[in-house]
Amino acid sequence: MTGAPDSIQLTFDAIGFGPEVVDGVHVIRPFGKSNKKARTCTADPFGLLALRAQRQMELRRTYGLGEYASAALEVVPMPEGKAFRHFAYCVIAGYAVANRYFLKPSEMFGAGRDQVELSGARHIVQNLAIEIGGCPTTMVGRVFGRHHATVGHAVQSVNSLRLMSPSLEAEMDNLERAILDWWAVAEDGEGLRRRIAVIA
Repeated sequence: MTGAPDSIQLTFDAIGFGPEVVDGVHVIRPFGKSNKKARTCTADPFGLLALRAQRQMELRRTYGLGEYASAALEVVPMPEGKAFRHFAYCVIAGYAVANRYFLKPSEMFGAGRDQVELSGARHIVQNLAIEIGGCPTTMVGRVFGRHHATVGHAVQSVNSLRLMSPSLEAEMDNLERAILDWWAVAEDGEGLRRRIAVIA
């Protein structure tokens, strides 16, 4: 990671790590039977940082909010009434986190479990959707294709890690602000409803 562009260096500096930290991080870690320890990993700030750096280098295109909404709608049918607000918040939170780590819509809302850092990013979204957005674990679980008990465990894990990691706490604070900004732009979800109508 030596010789990284200045924009990436600023990202590292903003959360307290330098490129030398990322050199020792294995970015792609299998998430299967052979790596049981990885199953307990959620929002590892070192892994997330390495993922962000890797994806920033490999970026080929960007994705719009509508594409993330479409990916979420492949997992769960569009809810009606009050449930739509929670669905919209999950999509917007997923969009904000995906933009931070350069994740594709299918990686944020798909069923893939093959990379620990992707799982950590999804755990962060689930945590923020519940803690900041007030979404119920059942709806968050439906949007991300997970059981509500699994979502509850992810929320608790991220909360515990936030207490132990100032870097993760700073990262979460940045993401909270980004989500609130996008939520305001989306007019509390109604803007997303109109965008979905256009896509459909």
